[in-house]
Amino acid sequence: MRSARGEPLDRILGLELGADDYLAKPCDPRELTARLRAVLRRSHPAAVSTQLELGDLCFSPVRGVVSIDEQEFALTVSESRLLEALLRQPGEPLDKQELAQIALGRKLTLYDRSLDMHVSNLRKKIGPHPDGRPRIVALRSRGYYYSM
Repeated sequence: MRSARGEPLDRILGLELGADDYLAKPCDPRELTARLRAVLRRSHPAAVSTQLELGDLCFSPVRGVVSIDEQEFALTVSESRLLEALLRQPGEPLDKQELAQIALGRKLTLYDRSLDMHVSNLRKKIGPHPDGRPRIVALRSRGYYYSM
C-alpha cells in the first residue's frame, strides 16, 4: 500500500486490512521497487529458482531461456509463456483460446493467426526431439501439446 498518510496508526490499519507492505509518500522509487520485489519473492518463492526439465530440454521461465544439449536459445516473452504452459502439462492438449490468454494476454479473434506464428517460431528455436518427433504437436481445431 502506498499512501500520503504515514502516521503509525495509518500504517497499522493498512497492514491489518490486508496490505502486504505499507509505504508513505513521498518515497524513493528504488525503495518502492525493492519492496515490490520482496513481496514477489515472498509470494512466489519457488518461481525464482524453478526450472522445467523434460528429457533433453531445460527451460528457465525466469530467464526466458531454453537449453537443449548445452545449447541455449533466448525466447520472447510470449514464447516463454507458451512453452511454460505446455511444459507444465506435457502430453495434455491445451485449447488455443487458453494458450492465447496465457501467452498473449488476450483472446484470439476470427482469422487471428498470431498464436500459430508464436508456436511456429518456438518450434524453429527448439527443434524436434532427438528421434525426429515434433516437440510441440498441433491438434486440429483443438490446440497444442508438448509431446514427451
